[in-house]
Amino acid sequence: MLDDEADCNSRRRNRRVGCSAAAQETFSAVHRCRYALVEETAGVAFLWDDEIRLGACGDWCLGPRVEAAFDSGEALAEAIQQTQGANLVV
Repeated sequence: MLDDEADCNSRRRNRRVGCSAAAQETFSAVHRCRYALVEETAGVAFLWDDEIRLGACGDWCLGPRVEAAFDSGEALAEAIQQTQGANLVV
């Protein structure tokens, strides 16, 4: 049985460590997907719009595996850390 979306989002927030007040999120959303069924990928690890500071990631970027979703999210997180490094506590 899957946890409900609110529980998943709460646990995700509780795991965040090392962010300064300036780097706190203003919005986040969690989407649970039972199956990785992407047939054609975006061909990039993630999408990022620096002007509006909005990123998107998921299995649809890299391939039809749960590991692809994780890799995509990790790549986006690293890119955000590089562009916002001054606001993060290491």
